[in-house]
Amino acid sequence: MDVKLGEQAHRAIREDEQLAGEAIRVSATGGFVFLRGAVTTYTRKLAAEEIAQSLPGVQGVVNALVVEPARITPDAQVANYVRAALDAHADLRKETLTVSVSNGEVTLNGNVSRDQERATAERVALRVRGVRSVRNLILIDDVAETTDKTIARAIKRRFLRRRDLANLPIQVSVNNDTVVLSGRVPNSACREAAEEIARQSRVLHLRNEIEVTGG
Repeated sequence: MDVKLGEQAHRAIREDEQLAGEAIRVSATGGFVFLRGAVTTYTRKLAAEEIAQSLPGVQGVVNALVVEPARITPDAQVANYVRAALDAHADLRKETLTVSVSNGEVTLNGNVSRDQERATAERVALRVRGVRSVRNLILIDDVAETTDKTIARAIKRRFLRRRDLANLPIQVSVNNDTVVLSGRVPNSACREAAEEIARQSRVLHLRNEIEVTGG
């Protein structure tokens, strides 16, 4: 047992205003801090972990805290809160997601285009009042991901057909109808040629982040 580190972590957590009244037990072994007990919100669970992780000498944090809301919110109301939070988030396709709640445990179902959207939906739900935990059953839509990769490959093939672009380190990524070009080219003519080729693809937006290294 690393008693000194455990006491240091416990003191730091207790000194935090939002965590002072929470039933958190802290111990440490081999540079790892273990958090056990209960907190009233998931946000506070994360806050305790961040405080422990920030201490000198901490190699990692095992966060076993359980979320026990101070007041029990009916499952139907929690579901409404989660749906409203998801609806308010600009980066999510809300129409493809469904929410169900049982004893404060939220289950998310549906399809999204990117793993980032899946993670965002879970993060949003975890921060909603009355939520104890989240089961994320959202699936990634492989068709959308494949389409983006296909578009990126097609643009790169067009670059290879151009003698002035074929051997240049230009990167192409496609995400949510947006093409992003990056890398370096020797002159502005190459930069403009790459942009012109990319605009021929079936996307709505283009960001040209290519750096010109010469004149």
